[in-house]
Amino acid sequence: MKKKKPVDPIRQAEKNRAHRIGWLIALAGIAAGFALVMIKPA
Repeated sequence: MKKKKPVDPIRQAEKNRAHRIGWLIALAGIAAGFALVMIKPA
């Protein structure tokens, strides 16, 4: 197995931020869909 290169902290931070933003968008989408289902009589 090849040794992993040390990860650039700046790049790691960018990746973490992108991941967190992605999660927030996903959660917001789920919440919005859930709210729509609750508002509309299923």
